[in-house]
Amino acid sequence: MRIKKKNRSFALQSKIKLTHKADIMLKNNELITFKSNGSEYDVVKKDWGYYATPSLNKRLLSFNLRAVLVVSQKTGNLFVLLVHTKFKKKFSIYIKKEKLKILTWLDKYKNS
Repeated sequence: MRIKKKNRSFALQSKIKLTHKADIMLKNNELITFKSNGSEYDVVKKDWGYYATPSLNKRLLSFNLRAVLVVSQKTGNLFVLLVHTKFKKKFSIYIKKEKLKILTWLDKYKNS
């Protein structure tokens, strides 16, 4: 793994300011874990791409995160977001402000 530190700030169309802190280059089968608010979020590099999240209906839930597919009503762009279960109210405010529409929660699946 290589880490290239950054410190670049920029604003999104919605005036939210982001700060780009690092680029991380992984080799195949390397995993990184992000930790915050008692949650963990893993990304694994594979030779075919990435495991972008832990299992959506088991491990991610055990870290109090839920994956949701949303669409921007302004641009039509699709996003997968991870919502901490104790910040549902903040998430509701955010999606209204950003004009996002929930298409589906990704931790619900029925095997047909």
